[in-house]
Amino acid sequence: MFAQGHLIDSGLLSQILNTILREDGDYQIHTFDVGKTPRELSQLAFEVNARDEQHLQVIADRLTQLGVYEPSVPEARTAAAEKDRYAPDGFYSTTNHRTEVYCRGAWRPVVQQRMDAVLVWNSAGQHFICTKIRDVRKGDFIVCGSDSVRVYPTALSQRNVSFAFMSNEVSSERSCHTAVGQVAREMRTIASRKGKTVVVCGPVVIHTGAGGALASLITGGYIHGFLGGNAAAVHDLEQQLFGTSLGVELSSGKVLEEGHTHHMRAINTVYGYGSIQQMVESGALKSGLMHAVITAGIPCCLAGSIRDD
Repeated sequence: MFAQGHLIDSGLLSQILNTILREDGDYQIHTFDVGKTPRELSQLAFEVNARDEQHLQVIADRLTQLGVYEPSVPEARTAAAEKDRYAPDGFYSTTNHRTEVYCRGAWRPVVQQRMDAVLVWNSAGQHFICTKIRDVRKGDFIVCGSDSVRVYPTALSQRNVSFAFMSNEVSSERSCHTAVGQVAREMRTIASRKGKTVVVCGPVVIHTGAGGALASLITGGYIHGFLGGNAAAVHDLEQQLFGTSLGVELSSGKVLEEGHTHHMRAINTVYGYGSIQQMVESGALKSGLMHAVITAGIPCCLAGSIRDD
C-alpha cells in the first residue's frame, strides 16, 4: 500500500500505523522517503498483515479514509439506482476531503465535494459528482465500495481547528434526579386530568440510550405529540438497524468499523421503503422511538436545520 503527502507534520503517519494496530493488524514498512522541504511530499510504501482477506479489507477501508491507496487499483464498481432518492446497497459514503475515483483507466476527479453524499458518475464531464441521497435519480450510476477511491486528507498543520463533533465525554454538572421527579409528577397530574403532553426531542435522547424509556412513555399513553429534529429519527432508526448511534455501539461504547456511514444507510433504507410508517407497516421496523410514535398514532413533526441531510 502507498501514501503520500506531508505525512509527518500532519500526523497522518501516526494515524495510519496506529489504525493498523488498533484493528489488530500488523505492518512492514518497505520504503519511506521523507520530504525535506514544505514543497516536497513524503512517500510511504508498506505492507499490511491481517488474519484473512476479510480482516484485511476492514483495515484497508479504514486506511482509505486516511489517503492510503493500493498499487494496483481495480476499476470502480458502480450500480444503477433503482428509483429516485434511493442508493444501491454498499454505496460509498463521502467525506469532505478531496477525493478521486479510479474509473476507465484513470483517476477521475470528484466535484462538489461534501460529506455524507454518494458519488454519481457524470459521463459528459468524465467525473463523479457528490450527490445527496435525496437528489439521486433512477438510473444514476453510483460508486459502491471504497477499493477504487482515493482520499486526500487535509494536513493537520494547515487546519488549525480546535472544534470536533461528538468527540468529548458526556459530563453532568449537577444531579438531575430532582428535575426528573418533578417532570414525572407533572406528567402524572396532566394525565389524571386528561390533559396532553407534547415532547420536544433531540438526538441526545438516542445518544444517551434513553430512546427506549421515551418510547415506553409514548406506549404508556403519557405522550400525546412528538416534535423533533430529523436527527432524533435518523439515529433512532440507526440504532434499530445497526445497534449504533453516530457509529458508536450503544451496548459497548465502541466505535464500529464503517459506523460513521450508518446514519446515511439508515436514511437510505427509509427511502427504500418510502417512509418510516411504511417501514413499520411492512414489519421492517419492530421497535424503537419512531416505532412507538407511529404505532401510538400520535401527531408527529420532524424538522431539520439548513445544514442537515
